[in-house]
Amino acid sequence: MARSGDLELIVSLAAARRAEYEVHQPQFWRVAPRAKELHHAHLASLIVDDQWGSFVSEPFTGYVFARLVPAPPVYDPGGPSCFVDDFAVTSARLWLTDGKALLDAAARWGAARGAAQLVVVNGQHDALQAELLAAYGLSIASTWSAGSLPQIPAQH
Repeated sequence: MARSGDLELIVSLAAARRAEYEVHQPQFWRVAPRAKELHHAHLASLIVDDQWGSFVSEPFTGYVFARLVPAPPVYDPGGPSCFVDDFAVTSARLWLTDGKALLDAAARWGAARGAAQLVVVNGQHDALQAELLAAYGLSIASTWSAGSLPQIPAQH
């Protein structure tokens, strides 16, 4: 489990990951002003919230935050989803080792609370994380497309 003493490392790694993601999709992943400060406060509240599973590797090479979420009422996966809301490793080469260990921790946490499925967000450019997710037996359930409204072409 993550502890308050892990926050500085988590927040710094999350900031680096946001900057990387913003390069690949600058509209959707645009870093907000004060993002690091806001994320610190948010994660500090999650670490002490028993509705969240928060895990770090020892020694620190990454982290994962997960929570249970209900499926939309029109779908029935057999129970709630263990939704991995925030997940990063310090180097892409660690996804298949340290990343897997973190995902194992989140999956065990969710399964112990009755989750029927694991849902993980992955940026399209993040090929090594996608490799981990595929090796873990996960498949793409959806993709999101984003663009600013002024860029959307007018209909004739």
